[in-house]
Amino acid sequence: MASSATGFSTNGTAGFRSTTDECAVVLFRVRTHYSDRSRAEDPIRRRARQSSKRLTVYRSGGQILIEALDVHGVDTLFGIPGIHTLPIYDALYKHHRIHHVMTRHEQGAGYMADGYARVTGRVGVVLTTTGPAAINALTPVGEANAESSPVLLIA
Repeated sequence: MASSATGFSTNGTAGFRSTTDECAVVLFRVRTHYSDRSRAEDPIRRRARQSSKRLTVYRSGGQILIEALDVHGVDTLFGIPGIHTLPIYDALYKHHRIHHVMTRHEQGAGYMADGYARVTGRVGVVLTTTGPAAINALTPVGEANAESSPVLLIA
């Protein structure tokens, strides 16, 4: 029995290693097995991929959010752009039915949304980034809640 420097058999009979001929045979069998199967399924897979490409519409989360706000009748949005809300602002830039009012502070945006909701009877929407910005908007949202004013905070 031939052995390698590691002490394992090199002919594949008693150890972990097999000869290059045996490896080639196994590789050939695996490749032909999978290639025959993939050829048989290829037209079905190809049609499924082509039909899914035609039917799929790719939209970002920002686009979905802005479309949902539009469907629910929101026409004005108050807030400050931030790194976490940039996809929403990208969608808002392309969507022309919702007006954005930029404020200098999140608390001001919250109070503007509250005042807008009280005067118009529509939902006032505040758009802030996460963290301290959302905390800054909580005081006016709490005030709106206490007065039953419809204000939505998106952070």
